[in-house]
Amino acid sequence: MPTRASPLPIDARPELRAALRTAAEHLSGRLARLDISALGISDYNQRYLTHKIAGLPTLLSKAALLLGWALAPCQRPLVELTLVDYGAGTGVLALLAKEAGVGAVIHNDIYPVSCQDARRIAEAVATPLDHYVAGDLDDLSQYAVK
Repeated sequence: MPTRASPLPIDARPELRAALRTAAEHLSGRLARLDISALGISDYNQRYLTHKIAGLPTLLSKAALLLGWALAPCQRPLVELTLVDYGAGTGVLALLAKEAGVGAVIHNDIYPVSCQDARRIAEAVATPLDHYVAGDLDDLSQYAVK
């Protein structure tokens, strides 16, 4: 006889699931309408983002699932949380977190060009993030203690 799997933490947070779903819907429309070639981002991130936007529903579903797993155990309201997207690249997961209502979102990537490109993307979809930190974990730690 099969046993019932234990519920995921997000199962206990229907308001979080709803916030992520709504955020994904809103962000999806704005990302789909982007003129990527006019953003002034690097060739690499143009190609990467174009490829990701071609599979936008899957991209945002995965991002929402990851955020749900990460945020569900937190008992505080989203607006009181800080999220670091470490290795954020173009920042889609960070954008979804901000769109869902996370209070402070930090985009971190080892490549400064990815931070610059992510800022342009965020501005283009009208969802600016709170901080953009270029560097590794040591750089992020030093930024956080300032």
